[in-house]
Amino acid sequence: MSVDLAYGRNRGPGRTVALVVTALLAVGAMVVTVGWSDARRWWDAQPRTAVVPDDDGVATIGDVAFRLSSFERLASIDTGFEIWQAPAGTQLWRVETEVVAQGEEASACDLELLTADGRVFTRSDQAPAADVASWSFYCGYDEEDGPTQIVDFLLPADAEPVQVRIYSQFDTLPRYWAFDVDA
Repeated sequence: MSVDLAYGRNRGPGRTVALVVTALLAVGAMVVTVGWSDARRWWDAQPRTAVVPDDDGVATIGDVAFRLSSFERLASIDTGFEIWQAPAGTQLWRVETEVVAQGEEASACDLELLTADGRVFTRSDQAPAADVASWSFYCGYDEEDGPTQIVDFLLPADAEPVQVRIYSQFDTLPRYWAFDVDA
């Protein structure tokens, strides 16, 4: 019995190129399919469409509307137990928003500050003296909390806030409420 050892050998460069191209296309299709769905989910979850206030200072998405009541730099925070001072090399900012109109169902919202150099400060950058309950709030309000939300942020001394953003990861993205501010 004889065995043809040449059968498994290369039958020319065309076959090798075809196999490599087919393998690359299969791997590429798999990466694009899996990667595209992940990229699409990420893209859909990013706040990228600013809704700015009208002439009355009210920004509206759907049936929820906000007004930026106050944006100010603070020297300290009165926690009710002590006067808390910002550490050296930092600055303290207070953001106060008011819900002007709310939908039938309120959802959790987050608030963040955007600086002139493009840095974004989120609720994790809140002043340590801040009330933990204010880390996120409802896009809308109940009778107990009322329409006003106050959030204090601790920023580096070189940060120059230029915009306050409010968004809901569950309802409004990619749209978000955007209020330009002067530092």
